[in-house]
Amino acid sequence: AKMMGKKVMLYSQGIGPLNRPSTRKAVSFVLRFVDTITVRDSISKSELDSLGIEDVEVTADAVLAMQPADLNIGKRILDGYTSKLPISTESPKRIGVAVRSWKDDTEYRESLANVLSRLQEQDNVEIIFIPMSHPEDTKEAKIIASYMPKGAIVLEGPFSTEEQVSLSGNVDLMIGIRLHALVFSSLMKKPVIGISYDPKITSFLHMIGQEPIGTMTHLREEALYQRCHKLLNSREEYQASYDRIEALRVNSQRNAEIAISLLKNY
Repeated sequence: AKMMGKKVMLYSQGIGPLNRPSTRKAVSFVLRFVDTITVRDSISKSELDSLGIEDVEVTADAVLAMQPADLNIGKRILDGYTSKLPISTESPKRIGVAVRSWKDDTEYRESLANVLSRLQEQDNVEIIFIPMSHPEDTKEAKIIASYMPKGAIVLEGPFSTEEQVSLSGNVDLMIGIRLHALVFSSLMKKPVIGISYDPKITSFLHMIGQEPIGTMTHLREEALYQRCHKLLNSREEYQASYDRIEALRVNSQRNAEIAISLLKNY
């Protein structure tokens, strides 16, 4: 694009980790020519700082600038699954779960299944696995659900971004390994609990005032259960994070403002 005389912007990117010397050299060389760079978190800025790239602005994930999705979109999808369940006189709370496979990290599966099963038994919670990437996430979800005596609802997908955002708004709480499950739920003003497999998860959670509940190699079962129990029963427990998310939504809009300014000066 630069060779053709075009403006170039890195738009709310997540950067790194960049480990290989050849990769670091190539990224450092190319990014010196772009017109402006915004990144979604401070870890990404630090990565670029280490490469000698200057004038990098931390904004927020671009998804947070989206308008919340229509809840009816996700409701129609869920109705196709829940209509097959036994009729209940109660309306259980729902926990969305967004998992992924990562390298050989499988230790978390049984621990997560144990907590989800306990929530089903003790808190009358409906568990819904929402795949961000189909079929990989769906396969991982089915493995975890197979460890649960009562099983769980595993959505098949694939879903559009709008459908995923709406589904995220149709649960009362999201447990996520996938970054954008956490971001989509935050956009829809739902509390999130993150399981970290990558610094970008931890970085996003810190931006909204939260900590990971564990990793894919060490998931703290009792801590996860207690956190779920609290968030399902108290909005005040999460209020500070809601406030931070609103601030991040404003920061996210800054990405578009910078892009438009490049067009105006073109």
